[in-house]
Amino acid sequence: AAEIEFAVGVFTNLSPDHIGPDEHADFSEYLFWKRALFRRCRVGVFNNDDPHVGKIMQGLSCRAVTYGIDRPADLRADADITLTRTGGRLGAAFTVDGVPYTVGMPGAFSVYNALAALAAARLLGAGEQAVRRGLAEPAAVGAPFTVLIDYAHNEAAAESLLRTLRAYKPARLIAVFGCGGDRSRLRRFGMGSVCARLADFCVITEDNSRTEPVEQILADIRAGLRLGNPATPFAEIPDRRQAIYYALDHAQPGDIIAILGKGHETTIERNGVREPFVEREIVEEYWEVKKI
Repeated sequence: AAEIEFAVGVFTNLSPDHIGPDEHADFSEYLFWKRALFRRCRVGVFNNDDPHVGKIMQGLSCRAVTYGIDRPADLRADADITLTRTGGRLGAAFTVDGVPYTVGMPGAFSVYNALAALAAARLLGAGEQAVRRGLAEPAAVGAPFTVLIDYAHNEAAAESLLRTLRAYKPARLIAVFGCGGDRSRLRRFGMGSVCARLADFCVITEDNSRTEPVEQILADIRAGLRLGNPATPFAEIPDRRQAIYYALDHAQPGDIIAILGKGHETTIERNGVREPFVEREIVEEYWEVKKI
């Protein structure tokens, strides 16, 4: 990887994560390796609102392009972001230099991601219409409730997402999540705690358990639930597909179901073996059968 030169590298944010056995020794080392990417890029795209951006950009050898909302940046969205909800689709509308854009994902953090994508796409020569189609791509089913699939797999990301979803005033906010095996146990306590505080109902399940027993991971998550809010009801369903089915079966009109942890991934790892697992397809196939 050290020999690869990247056309564009993107820095979105930095928080204490991926620290522990088989990962990074501490936050300083994690920051060092994040920064190392930009010694291998022709252009770096940086979130100028992140508090760590200055350290990431120290000793920069590539051209820099910044984006943001709160601070001056090369690509800056106006602060008057509008949350949108059309049927089961959550999104956000924003403007850049007076030009309107929409993104088919909820909240301000999705606007940040959209700005990063917009900057990278422009640098790579993508046309404006292609960029607009990509940003507005929805992931929804024809149901009286909303299903959101997201990669949030640590406390900070889950808190940001769930607080964002609260702003859409759901009837109930349901979190379906697990935690990875052979990784820091602190992440499990954090995920359990934040979901218990911010969701109305939790369904705890497997993630990529790798070589660790799922029961051990779920026990740690249960401890996190008790730390966050012992009154929050939850169901424990170790099989992730069945956990998703359970949430969909019990959803009520106006609910938002947040399926956390895997997002774009196309496999699940159990006992060291990877198997196909695409959550968007699972949700869509379930709903198609449900309608028959």
